[in-house]
Amino acid sequence: MQPLPDGQYPCQGFYVTERRLNVGDIVAPGRWGSVLARFGRAHARFATEQLLEVQRCRAHPKKPSRLESNFCFSTIDEARWYRDTHHRGQAIYEIGFDADAYAVHQGFILCLPPNDNMTDEQAVESYWLCNTRVFDAARPEIAPLEIVTRSPMQVRRKIE
Repeated sequence: MQPLPDGQYPCQGFYVTERRLNVGDIVAPGRWGSVLARFGRAHARFATEQLLEVQRCRAHPKKPSRLESNFCFSTIDEARWYRDTHHRGQAIYEIGFDADAYAVHQGFILCLPPNDNMTDEQAVESYWLCNTRVFDAARPEIAPLEIVTRSPMQVRRKIE
């Protein structure tokens, strides 16, 4: 995938990854789907992602598939929360993406099953509707909202 000219990725986000990236690198969508395809049912998140995909196809077909997308956060605080909670030691990059030319969805990541306050089906629908704000019990100021986009992402700079 070739980088687009400057200004072609007008939206800003923050991306957490174990990969070493350089300014200008392009992150192609679909990496998460490739991981799940490689490990199949042996992956701890396989059943949840299947449930999300079935509900998306059934009720929200215009929203981007998580299996064919990139993920990022709109704020550095959300990206730090995600890294510190799920992927300690990984890097955070500021990235650009194109929300005009590619499908984009925002969902509260803490709605994802398992969720103590909802059935899995309710949690998945709340995620796709983005209508239930769920805060981290340990950090009540954080209700992390992830961005799911079919857009390639271009690295602007390494934050941490």
